[in-house]
Amino acid sequence: MPWTGERAKRWPVSRREGSPGAQAPTEIQQAMEAGCGMVKVFPAGQLGPGFVTAVRTAPPAPLVPTGGIPAADAADWLRAGAVAVGVGGRLTSGGPEQAAERAAELPAAAAMA
Repeated sequence: MPWTGERAKRWPVSRREGSPGAQAPTEIQQAMEAGCGMVKVFPAGQLGPGFVTAVRTAPPAPLVPTGGIPAADAADWLRAGAVAVGVGGRLTSGGPEQAAERAAELPAAAAMA
């Protein structure tokens, strides 16, 4: 789940573990002011790639959309300005064969960006 505000300000950025999540420009700004190197946009699937295009420069922020993004849509998000795309839930649902098939789709999907 996304988290920003005081929790993000207390997070030891030097540990390079995790990243704060945001769904609003104010939350993105708070995360960047706290010294975070990137911000997870969640739930991105409901917001659409246009959200990344609209907010990535105000303030400038490396955004990583996650939540409800199929691998086939990764290129759309990267073209919109995302620095990476999280597709964890889509990869891990189902059995090992399904996860392997979905993982194999990712390089081709990202290459379309």
